[in-house]
Amino acid sequence: MAGRCPLVEDSFSRLASQSNVYGLAALEGGEGPGGLLAAVLKGKVIYFRYHDLRQRLRPVARELQFTYIPVAPPVRPRRRHHLHQGTALRWGGGGCSSRSHPLCHPPQDSRDKASPFLNIYCDYEPGSEYDLDSVAHKCVPPRGSGSPQEDTAGAGGSQRSPWPWAPLSPAESCLNLELQFTPFQLCHTEVCIGDKPKTVFLLSRNNLSVRLYKENEGSHQFEEQPVQHLFPELQDLPSNSPPPPRSVLWLDVCNIPGAGQHITAFGCQSSYVHVAQVDQASRAVLQSRSIQQDGPISKVLVFLLPSELGAGTAQDGKGTGTAGSMRHRGDAIATQGYSVLVTSTIELSVVYRDILTNGLGNQLILPASDQYDSVLCALVTDVDFDGACEIFLGTYEQELLCYKYTSTTGNPPGEFRLLWTRRFPSPLLSMLYTNLTADGLCELAIVCLKGLHVLQQHSLEPMARRILERLRVEVERRAWCGVVVE
Repeated sequence: MAGRCPLVEDSFSRLASQSNVYGLAALEGGEGPGGLLAAVLKGKVIYFRYHDLRQRLRPVARELQFTYIPVAPPVRPRRRHHLHQGTALRWGGGGCSSRSHPLCHPPQDSRDKASPFLNIYCDYEPGSEYDLDSVAHKCVPPRGSGSPQEDTAGAGGSQRSPWPWAPLSPAESCLNLELQFTPFQLCHTEVCIGDKPKTVFLLSRNNLSVRLYKENEGSHQFEEQPVQHLFPELQDLPSNSPPPPRSVLWLDVCNIPGAGQHITAFGCQSSYVHVAQVDQASRAVLQSRSIQQDGPISKVLVFLLPSELGAGTAQDGKGTGTAGSMRHRGDAIATQGYSVLVTSTIELSVVYRDILTNGLGNQLILPASDQYDSVLCALVTDVDFDGACEIFLGTYEQELLCYKYTSTTGNPPGEFRLLWTRRFPSPLLSMLYTNLTADGLCELAIVCLKGLHVLQQHSLEPMARRILERLRVEVERRAWCGVVVE
């Protein structure tokens, strides 16, 4: 029997039009509260954050006009197993010489051929990445667009750029790319190039491929580069197995700390799921696993689940790998318990546990996850501060489901159980867990068909008890180790 949701709604902001599963991004707030960007299908972006007004935090949502995004007629969404295409955005940053923030938006001009665009906004002034109005307007539109900004630049006598997307000055930079394909998910990840961490952007598309965008060290501009240079596992996606994988609907890259390796997992429209472990220095694929499920994959997430000692080495699905390299430095990595959450639009959501040890052979089912229509979004995070993550699923039937892993000694192994459910007034499209109030506690932000909901903890007492308990354990640990605590 599911319990009661411990979260309460703090605010609701209505959106101008419908968003989609890719339309929510979190913003860093520097020393102040963070914020959210919510994109909608009409090409608009809503900026949400809490403002300190008269010593009280007030939620404020306003439209943020990015340049260059033309004024657009309404975009008709295409329903494909409840997944909608349209505006997608991702807010990135660390590892670049500039703060870079990409925004991918749908076709804008109904009079010409319909083409989506990818904008990457860069700002080189320290601290200016938190000034969205500064970042949003630092872009030069492509030539021939007829925009007022282009006419002003020419009439004012200022030097015009030799490239359609190049900035007028180093401090004002926006890469504007017209895409010749339908974009899906836009994400970013950090890779090590030499000894330096760099942030790159990955964009999945409608013809079974993934595009890579990386900053050019000389021009300080992002440009498309061959994906196999950094992600060899994404180079030749299989298309000859029945049915073909078609479009990659969700991609997740997880860096393994201190190992120089990463795990890539993606799910396709055709139910195909692929997981790979890659060495970043040599760009060698250490092992890869794939499996065919029964419905389109809406989301895949790599996360840590406590590993079972003595877990078997079952090999399920198709696999190629180098077992020797795994045993070399990989025993310590494998025992960390890297697992993959896979959600589907028509079947049960599952967790493949200990993928570095068992491949895709150890499957744990999330019970009743197929009883609320399609699962559109998912999140793995610790909301009760007990050190173990919960799994959140958002469904088209307007339900938020929360699952918790419960371990047992011996056999049978642990399982996931449904902790609680919460109903919303419209289908859930995307969600994030981020600190919006700068108080050390994160809020759960959920974009539904009708707007943006922000949920907070109902009571701070359970959190206070857990913090005191963890402090007590830490003091005891340091005392046992002989560390003096002042």
